Amino acid sequence: MFSEDACKRGDGAVAGRWWTGAIAWVLLVFASMVLISIGLARTMYFVWAPELAMLERARVGGLFIDAGCLLSLAAAVVVFPLVLAGVAEVISARGRRQRG
Repeated sequence: MFSEDACKRGDGAVAGRWWTGAIAWVLLVFASMVLISIGLARTMYFVWAPELAMLERARVGGLFIDAGCLLSLAAAVVVFPLVLAGVAEVISARGRRQRG
């Protein structure tokens, strides 16, 4: 995405965009963990739920878990191209160092 050299040169716009993306990704992961935790708290205590209110609470907890899993998947989809770009940059830098 953005090279480390661009950040070292002091290009504020590049560094700002990199940090903005990183913060957004961290917030996305944190939100998914919160949703999964809420869902677990709602469903974990009911192994056998004879009342309709308990069944509804367990169903809503399951929806929170599903939403958290979807957010986690979205975070993985967002970060995957960045990981590939980083790996490609490391491989190209290693090749330049061996030739030079």
